[in-house]
Amino acid sequence: MKVRFPRIAASQALVGSIFGQRCFYLFISLIGLIVAAPFAPEFEHGRHLINVAQVLVLIAAVAAVGRSTTPFLIAVLLGLPALVVQLMVLEGADDPGVVAFSATAF
Repeated sequence: MKVRFPRIAASQALVGSIFGQRCFYLFISLIGLIVAAPFAPEFEHGRHLINVAQVLVLIAAVAAVGRSTTPFLIAVLLGLPALVVQLMVLEGADDPGVVAFSATAF
């Protein structure tokens, strides 16, 4: 059987291989967070680095535990807005609504 869309088939195979190595990504994201955390305060945007690493750990944990792609997509859809709001708060957004959403979302 001839594949009509080889790029789509290749991307499906790539996504399938990512979910075959789920625990490895969790391990790498945890190691990255542990290594970066002590050195983050020394950098100008160190707190941003820690927030990004925390969201990556959360997404990797959901991918490692989930049996399908649906929980992974839900984690990405919930994690990215929380990350954006956290970064907005770190940049000095003084809007009480942003701060309250940040506190509840992350």
